[in-house]
Amino acid sequence: MLAPVGAAVLVGIGLAIFFGLFGDRGDGETASGQTLTVSTYSQAVGQQWSCDDIREIVNPKGTEQFPAIVAVVEAPELQVRLGVSARYLRSHMIGRAKNGEPFGDEQAALRDIEDGYILYIAAVKDGLGVSEDEARTYLKNQAPGFCDVTVEGASESDTLRTIQVERTKTRIVQKMLKERKPGEDVYQLMAARIAHERPAVRITEVAFAAAGGLECTRDGARVDCPSDLPTPVPTTTP
Repeated sequence: MLAPVGAAVLVGIGLAIFFGLFGDRGDGETASGQTLTVSTYSQAVGQQWSCDDIREIVNPKGTEQFPAIVAVVEAPELQVRLGVSARYLRSHMIGRAKNGEPFGDEQAALRDIEDGYILYIAAVKDGLGVSEDEARTYLKNQAPGFCDVTVEGASESDTLRTIQVERTKTRIVQKMLKERKPGEDVYQLMAARIAHERPAVRITEVAFAAAGGLECTRDGARVDCPSDLPTPVPTTTP
């Protein structure tokens, strides 16, 4: 669990830019979001992945087997609330598999994403949060990606919110690297901070219920689902 979290954070923005975090949504942003290209990630991994690989990761198939939101990570005292979308989960799994380090199953991939969000919450607590204006500047200054991969359905507000999260995580890792003592491993430092913050974080995982609709669990116990989760679209039998 530990190394994948560290690797994802150290890459920087990564694919998560485009994968539907809960956040403020402004009117009229969807069209501009759809025209964004995958620049940072394609530059980071372009030497080992083809453009077809990146397209598959950015716009993955198989999301229909999961609810639109598969988990909600919250830190109520900080007023932080993030949703893990099925698209992000599938993309994370596909990306790791193409990199030769597949997850054992979707639960392992989900735990890895949740750990990353807990690290983000730790960074916010340390005052390292990236503002929306900073995220907008960061996005504006990114060079075009060489694959020109468009992201289906991503709004600008989704993109900016996720840049805030990923850049904030990068800041806390940079702080750990700068402040660590000789012999200390940054992955161990991240794991320790995640473990420290976890008790104050509320994680609700979402799945399809056998009888239809959604069912939610927290720490393995059944709980009421958040009221604002997207309603599952019934599937028709051919």
